[in-house]
Amino acid sequence: LGVETNATLVDLLSKSSDTNRYVRDIIFPTRGYSCTVDDTLALDDVELVIGSVCYKRVHPDHMSVYDFTYWTLEDTHPGNMVAAMEGEYNPIMKWMDLDNNVFLTYPSF
Repeated sequence: LGVETNATLVDLLSKSSDTNRYVRDIIFPTRGYSCTVDDTLALDDVELVIGSVCYKRVHPDHMSVYDFTYWTLEDTHPGNMVAAMEGEYNPIMKWMDLDNNVFLTYPSF
């Protein structure tokens, strides 16, 4: 990373008020901060060590958990109604019904 980009990221991460010890959210670009033009694409895979802490840019939904209970109801997803009419498992609940397991591993390989 260029000097300007590195300084900006170090400053933003150091001053962040985010208290999550596993994921630190920062907003960039932010007024008053800039980055070296050549670093625009390099930010996709950036890793930065500040003190003894390593920061790595990840997808915005990394470590997110979503509740899809709503989609298990018969009238909320068209596939649920079709499956019911054909005597098949509810496609959303199928994994729980077949495996008796509330976790869906994705990808499965």
